[in-house]
Amino acid sequence: MNNVVSSVGKMRNLSGLLAIAMVLTLFGCQPKDNQELKRASSGSTDSAQQHAEEKSAEDAEKIKKAIEDVKKPSGDTKIVDEPETWADAKPVAPAVEKSIGQKIDDAFAEMPPAMVQVNMEISDRGSMLKSRPTMKIQDKDMYSIQYALPETKGAINMITADGTERALFEDGKLKALPEIGKSRTRSKMSRKDIEDFAKAMPREGFSYFSYGDRPWSALVAGLQDPKNGFDVKIEEMNAKPIGESRPFYRVVADSKQGSDLKIEFVVDTKRNVPVVFRTNFKYPDGQERMMVWRADWAFGGTHAKDDFKIPKEPKKS
Repeated sequence: MNNVVSSVGKMRNLSGLLAIAMVLTLFGCQPKDNQELKRASSGSTDSAQQHAEEKSAEDAEKIKKAIEDVKKPSGDTKIVDEPETWADAKPVAPAVEKSIGQKIDDAFAEMPPAMVQVNMEISDRGSMLKSRPTMKIQDKDMYSIQYALPETKGAINMITADGTERALFEDGKLKALPEIGKSRTRSKMSRKDIEDFAKAMPREGFSYFSYGDRPWSALVAGLQDPKNGFDVKIEEMNAKPIGESRPFYRVVADSKQGSDLKIEFVVDTKRNVPVVFRTNFKYPDGQERMMVWRADWAFGGTHAKDDFKIPKEPKKS
């Protein structure tokens, strides 16, 4: 699995060790005993020993800096009302306002083989989670959707289907899902549903694969319902990040009542898939939860069948 998670604060235990191990590997540091063995076997001079000690100190500084960088928020989580990159955007047509959620749900239901590399960062009450989960989709019966959440302390979670059954593996626990082909229907999210989706979008945004759901239609309908208290702006702009120029849609929903919540997501119309999703949420005590989720989508090809094995719970000691 190509997933590396670094986490600080509440998520320190496992992911902190992973981060340090990665940094040690990155800078090629050796344990002190190995360094002493190397010097003894090579007949190092005092000069060589001094050089080794200086290099060791330099490596230690690099490690310290890398770990400190992991703790720092990137600034990419903040939702900006009028970002410079969207200066040329214009309001979408009314038909798009009504159908944008449906377009995403239809894209998931009809998706060709795909591989998605996700980069995400979540800051929650001062603690931080950074992750690079991978999603692989072969067809509607075989897929592996990896995700991370602060609540699972940096664990690698996934929604998986192996062609005959599907399951959700979260925080080291396996949960059976409805059989492949069965679906549930939600036409519109409530205010609570929207808040839950915003906090857990890396999982809830892909509930088509877990429950045959159409979450994006329900999200947009809920955001546009006046009783849920959001101001919603949907705009479009042509861009050419890769390949031909095409429209991108940007949805920004700002809560005007209830909890302090702001949502932003961007859709690439080439395949009608989300490529950016942000949430800014303020708890009643003033602390914040801020997230950015970015996805690079690639289509075509065939995945190995082993990519879609249902995980097993670790044996209890």
